[in-house]
Amino acid sequence: MVTYQVLQNPVGNFLIMLRSLEKSFSQIQNAQNTHKLNTKIKHSKFILEILVVLRKEGFIRGFSVTPGYITVLFKYLNNKPVFTNISIISKSSRRVFFKASTVQKKKLNGGLFVFTTSSGVKSNHTVLDKGIGGEVIFYIS
Repeated sequence: MVTYQVLQNPVGNFLIMLRSLEKSFSQIQNAQNTHKLNTKIKHSKFILEILVVLRKEGFIRGFSVTPGYITVLFKYLNNKPVFTNISIISKSSRRVFFKASTVQKKKLNGGLFVFTTSSGVKSNHTVLDKGIGGEVIFYIS
């Protein structure tokens, strides 16, 4: 009898997560560009962690979770979106990691880096406060 060992493919898992993130961000940007008040995106634990950070940092009004979907509530100031750009930094072909000291040197111009760390998804403010580093997922401004 032949037995096979199933190996986890971290690059493949990252690629699936990245595609889901790109699709969600595309939906969010398209909805916000048309001045909608909210949009529905597919539910995932990773997206939910990111939305918690975005709400805490003031980029969205909030979100609600329904079976299979998350409704994202947008935030506008003077009829303009709070954020206009989301740029994914780490890609499957080039993963980017920053130490806390590197984050401190970056000029953010009102934007925010969002990281995956050993303790979950964190903003650049939290990373600096805790003195930890991590993988840069995206930049939002």
